[in-house]
Amino acid sequence: MTRAKKTLIVIVSVIVALIAVINLILFNGLTSIIKKRLPEVTKASGINVDFSRLSVSLPSGTVRLSDLIVNKHADTGTNTAHLLSMGKASINIGLLSLPRGVIKLSSIDIKDTRLTLAGSNQGLSLMTPGGRSTGPQQGDTTPESTETGKTNRPPEDTGYSTPAHTTLQTVPKAIIGTARINTVVEYINPTNNVKLALDLKIRADNLRTFGNQEKDLGSFSVKGNLEGKPNSMMIDIKGSTTPFSIPGKPSFEVNGAITNICTRDFKELADSMGIEADCIDFNIRIKCDKGVFTWGACNIGTKITNLKITGKSAGRARGMSIANLSVSVPLRGTVEKPEFDLIGALINTFAGNIDTMIRSINVDQKNVDKKVDKFLDGILGGKKKKSNSK
Repeated sequence: MTRAKKTLIVIVSVIVALIAVINLILFNGLTSIIKKRLPEVTKASGINVDFSRLSVSLPSGTVRLSDLIVNKHADTGTNTAHLLSMGKASINIGLLSLPRGVIKLSSIDIKDTRLTLAGSNQGLSLMTPGGRSTGPQQGDTTPESTETGKTNRPPEDTGYSTPAHTTLQTVPKAIIGTARINTVVEYINPTNNVKLALDLKIRADNLRTFGNQEKDLGSFSVKGNLEGKPNSMMIDIKGSTTPFSIPGKPSFEVNGAITNICTRDFKELADSMGIEADCIDFNIRIKCDKGVFTWGACNIGTKITNLKITGKSAGRARGMSIANLSVSVPLRGTVEKPEFDLIGALINTFAGNIDTMIRSINVDQKNVDKKVDKFLDGILGGKKKKSNSK
């Protein structure tokens, strides 16, 4: 054996031994090292973090985390309900791509996760971005065509034009090969006792922030239902996207549906809104080109069965109902400031169904007839009765 071969064997052996020692430390010692620093994190942020085990494997770059719990630390020193709990997570990081300035997560696998979001009445205003009327504004003009031949609402028409000398920010180069996430997303509003928990399965492939805008297409899907009720609020949404190279200006398509929503499953929310419905279905169709929703290609169709007005503050409208109601609401504007005129669409639809709503009011028809006869008698001076008696 030559001296060069012996040297090579020694070098390889040292590298293998070094990797083995590092792996041993990362696999068995990383958990205790990180846990010793957690009290400092809690003191600085007010967030309490705990987990069962954290490990890293080389050279594959696999990070594994189990039994993660994140709590918001209260002023009293006790913890409130979990903000996040996660059973198992496994992430493969492409270490060889890091020297090239690329963050590559070849696979993400997260299971048994529960994310809790707390809200208030003020927080609900986030559902109507912009803080302005979402209906078409006076002075809106006909949309122009883009270079792709598709019609978009021009930024100057929406009031969201970009300053001429704005410097576009860049995002880090990153790739997510595959992502498989099973999670329950729970929303709680203690103000009105509203609670909504969705059991979701999220899938994504080839999501990236750089690459060819026409060839490097990514895909994603979301399927789910109301927690514990597989046939209620069924979600089936799919989409595709080009690389997210410019912040705030994504290009993507989303198609899908959210079906079989019954207000009986959301009693507190339905009571606070003052409505009831046997079934509500949403049909979603969205197309976005460089942060601008494509004109005429974005709408959310709503179909409601047996809609009833039940709120105490509804006045004379209380008790009105419509057997079947269909509304198509266009989505316009930009991703940063979308325009979604749900109220306008509902008003127009209700106006077309007002006769049906009036006829649906639960009244004593005989009592109404008597009042009508009495009214006519008063006008005709008793002639109506006399003429009937002849």
